[in-house]
Amino acid sequence: MNILIAGDFHIPERAKEIPKKLKELAKEVELFLCTGDFTGKEVFEELKNLAKIFVAVRGNCDFLDLPSYAEFCLSGRKIGLIHGDIFGRGNKEKMLEFAKEKRLDILISGHTHKPEVWEKEGILFLNPGSATSALSGNLEAFGKTAILLKIKGKEWKIEKITL
Repeated sequence: MNILIAGDFHIPERAKEIPKKLKELAKEVELFLCTGDFTGKEVFEELKNLAKIFVAVRGNCDFLDLPSYAEFCLSGRKIGLIHGDIFGRGNKEKMLEFAKEKRLDILISGHTHKPEVWEKEGILFLNPGSATSALSGNLEAFGKTAILLKIKGKEWKIEKITL
């Protein structure tokens, strides 16, 4: 199973369009997870229509009728999906506390626009960064990024993608 993880689009306020490579990947994967901050309903609808299965949460800049948090199990692992603004600018202690409270194996979040993959106390933390390289709240840009998660049996391979 291939899973695409992306977020922090900020279209049209901070970026003009969804990257072509992201659209292509979204059509190919079995599951597309989004960490929010679409900012335009049209962007959300376009992404949703590209994917076979689409799961998204609301970002702090979204005014869409989406949940702020989603939780599901995949290949025996409990996964949480959240925008991440409740953790400030990537407060790892708060993220760990949240993941432990929810008994998660994996926490996927965005908000910082900084792509990161890290692990602590057996919990995996994924942040796909910004798919459009939109400036973060700290006025930093980290490039157009996403994460591709490939699951084959019990093997999970994480790829940081440049769009």
